[in-house]
Amino acid sequence: MARLVLAIGAVAIWAFLVACDSSPSPPSGCDDVIPDMADCLPYVTNGSNVSSPGKGCCTGIAQVVAKSPLCLCEALKEASQLNIAVNMTRALGLSKICKLNVPPISSCNGS
Repeated sequence: MARLVLAIGAVAIWAFLVACDSSPSPPSGCDDVIPDMADCLPYVTNGSNVSSPGKGCCTGIAQVVAKSPLCLCEALKEASQLNIAVNMTRALGLSKICKLNVPPISSCNGS
């Protein structure tokens, strides 16, 4: 169950791939932010019929961005390792839906 929660959070974070810098390691505490993103999974999962993310999704993303945007890149890596199917159009649209300003996906390349 805990692994499922982590996977759910990782998928949601995929939308907000961010790297504050090109440091090779993530800041400590990234594991603590992944569960914050769990409410996004129903919206971003490939094939989902959910029409919009819940309030908890945007709240969770905002908390992660405020704490350390680099953790979003780490969550992306985890989702990829778990072979979670994500609707990238929806995932990438979360920043606009949630009214958050995040760096572009390409910023994760250095992490």
